[in-house]
Amino acid sequence: MKWQVGEWVACSDTDTLQAADVRRKIERRAMEALIVLAERAGQVVKKDELIAEVWGRIAVSDHSVAMVVSQLRRVLNDDAKAPRYIETITKRGYRMIAVCEKLSAEHGAAARSAPSGALLDVAAPRPTALVSGILSWWGSTRGSDGARAKRKG
Repeated sequence: MKWQVGEWVACSDTDTLQAADVRRKIERRAMEALIVLAERAGQVVKKDELIAEVWGRIAVSDHSVAMVVSQLRRVLNDDAKAPRYIETITKRGYRMIAVCEKLSAEHGAAARSAPSGALLDVAAPRPTALVSGILSWWGSTRGSDGARAKRKG
């Protein structure tokens, strides 16, 4: 499974993150935490929920969660004081604030998840959609020009 997380592509099969020419390997639990946060982008994920989804029945402390989030921030070049990816919600948990998109192997983007209330909630049109829209508009204007020409002639 692959996720677009901001400028990074996260691949859970290889536990890697890639952006441009940079490829970084991360620990399995860090990848699982990243996927949980990406799936729920814009929502507060409580520490207990992260522990349940990432560690399962293994007893761990909040410190283990903090260490995984810290590793993710290092790899993503994120800053806890001025976050672009993972925001700490004091005494509650964490929130993914970057736009996240689940990628399918066959068709590229399958689903987009953006932080609620963010200006990025509305996805920018993809180049194919933009070209399609321009061609549709162009065809409709050419059709009306042709109709005018027939009426005059």
